[in-house]
Amino acid sequence: RDALMLLVYVPSIHGTTHELIAEAAMEYELGARITTGDIVNLFKWLSSGVPPIVFLGSGGTQNGHFVVVTGLNRDWSQVRIHSGQSENAWVGTREFLEAWDAGNYTAVLVFKPGIMWHDTLGERPTVEGGVKL
Repeated sequence: RDALMLLVYVPSIHGTTHELIAEAAMEYELGARITTGDIVNLFKWLSSGVPPIVFLGSGGTQNGHFVVVTGLNRDWSQVRIHSGQSENAWVGTREFLEAWDAGNYTAVLVFKPGIMWHDTLGERPTVEGGVKL
């Protein structure tokens, strides 16, 4: 964990960036994709076994926060997230989408090498197996 923090944490911004997360994935020989999405994409990514790292913006003075989306309930009225602040916390989908909108609906997808996205996911990886495509 400490080695990962050295790769992604930037003291001057008290956090990290999408790009640093993707680059760290490559350092660990994983694939990565920085993309945008919506609630349907969340469902597809989760169904594919790829929990997205999303950036939740803030309407206040804070810069925002990265969280990992770990689930949706059956009627999609709640989203389960994991962050440094809490594990497996359920938040209302409306509240989540408002925060994700403030973060420009940005997500980082990290996946095992060799995964190719199908058109149904609307994605193709820009990185596969740690090699830029």
